[in-house]
Amino acid sequence: MLKIQVTKELTDSEFKQNSGWWKEFDLLEFGEISKDYDGLEEAPTFIVAREDDELAGVLYVVFEFGVARIKEIMVNPNYRNKGIGKQLLDKVEEIASEYKCHKLWLETTETGNSIRLYKRCGYEIEARLKKHFFQADFVIMSKWLDYKR
Repeated sequence: MLKIQVTKELTDSEFKQNSGWWKEFDLLEFGEISKDYDGLEEAPTFIVAREDDELAGVLYVVFEFGVARIKEIMVNPNYRNKGIGKQLLDKVEEIASEYKCHKLWLETTETGNSIRLYKRCGYEIEARLKKHFFQADFVIMSKWLDYKR
């Protein structure tokens, strides 16, 4: 009997077990272009900055179909304005290149402090989302990488 369940994650073995039919689906949906990408095989990745035993910052990213989506970047208030955010963004860019990503993207508030960091790191506003999370205005920012198929 089929059961529909809600889960927060799939195990590594579930990813590996099902990657074959996911790739077949991608090929049917997106054609030959999908052969270059691992698609859903990569679990979310956390890039962590630590000083001694203290957590200084975290970047949470998902790699999908040649695009790296930065879901969250947080820097401990005790470590702000020390370049940690930039170092986390540099590291995710390095990893995204290894995954053959052509683009990084994220959502952020249009009025927050972080938008200046993203602009300094080469991200550009691609779209505006009016009254998005918490009814605040957000922007989608992207950075293009050099990878070409």
